[in-house]
Amino acid sequence: MKIPLFKLRRPWYSYLSVIKMIFVCDKCHFLFSRASQPEQCPDCGKYAVRPANEAERREYEEHLKEFQEAEHG
Repeated sequence: MKIPLFKLRRPWYSYLSVIKMIFVCDKCHFLFSRASQPEQCPDCGKYAVRPANEAERREYEEHLKEFQEAEHG
């Protein structure tokens, strides 16, 4: 008998809808990810959020990688 590593709470295909996108605030330059574009920046509260460009996405991914490496040792 195979023992699952984890149990899904809903069908696997429903998790596809929670793919996160990367956004940036044009006022404070905060980079963050969300499943959909928010109206306001979660850091400064301004209404200046837009999808991140390629360079900003790379920067976000580099910061995320550094954070994960620091967290895991």
